[in-house]
Amino acid sequence: MVFSITFLLPFAVQSVYYNRSSDNVAERNALQRIATTTNYNHWLNNTNWFDDNASFCDWFNIRCTTVNDTNHVSSLFFTGYQFKVNNNMTGTFPEAELVHFPYLSTLAVTLETHLNITSLPSEVSNMENLFYLEIHNNNSTSSTFPASLPQSLRYFYVRNNKITGGIPKYLGDLPKLSNVELFGENCGGEGAGLTGEIPLNLLRATSIVELSLEMNNMSADLSSTVVVSPTLQTLRLSYNNINGSLGTSINASALQELDLRNNSLSKMDPSFCDSLPDKFWQQGACCLGGNQASFKASACAKALKYCDWNSSAPNVNYMIRCKRKIE
Repeated sequence: MVFSITFLLPFAVQSVYYNRSSDNVAERNALQRIATTTNYNHWLNNTNWFDDNASFCDWFNIRCTTVNDTNHVSSLFFTGYQFKVNNNMTGTFPEAELVHFPYLSTLAVTLETHLNITSLPSEVSNMENLFYLEIHNNNSTSSTFPASLPQSLRYFYVRNNKITGGIPKYLGDLPKLSNVELFGENCGGEGAGLTGEIPLNLLRATSIVELSLEMNNMSADLSSTVVVSPTLQTLRLSYNNINGSLGTSINASALQELDLRNNSLSKMDPSFCDSLPDKFWQQGACCLGGNQASFKASACAKALKYCDWNSSAPNVNYMIRCKRKIE
């Protein structure tokens, strides 16, 4: 799947001098084992890795924090070299090594198409400081949701996932969670993807801003009033198994994008359009194509005028974003 790197990167370029002798020994050893296991000699960029004179804070794609005069890894950012192609990491990512980074706040493993890694490593459960997790476009293997995720988690991006089963209720209870992208590989009813009902408490999470659950096999009852968080701006549920009616109202005062393409919706309640504020219809993006013919036939005037009713073909390698209809 082709994506641009998430624009909100959780760290900036370091300009601090780090002393090699202040490195945490256990973390340095863990980094070396990760590099060896993923064949760092063949990486396109392995600057300073294994340099005995350099702190691991100066190794390519590592960021640090210093606590009590000791350097600790705060960010592991394994991604495509220069954000364009993979960095040629191969082998199997040693997920057990993640337990050696107690101060880790950012973990990103992306675009490494020859690297074996589970869609959602269970080790992230115990990372008390983790607030940014991004894993996608690797040679992912199947996994389930772990028993828990850190209360600190804010940005949660797992795309092209092979996560099996449903979304646990605890995800919607995470107090700081704001952005969620869990893309499956469901292409026209075939391929891996999350199953079960979309948890209502995830729609209503107090801090949620973006919820994208595209290309899965999930269902949802949208036939009655759908109450979502007043902070929710983006709701993408395209390429799922949502059927029946789109209900009487969606209580979403901040909504800017609604994408329900390629489901099996059959009817739109006449009052649906009036439930959304005028600002949404005038400035927002609405995509409703690819549902049953009766769904469009029952659509209200605003939806017919402002929504995009085209049905984009499902493609696991590229997701066409919902955009505002240009008349």
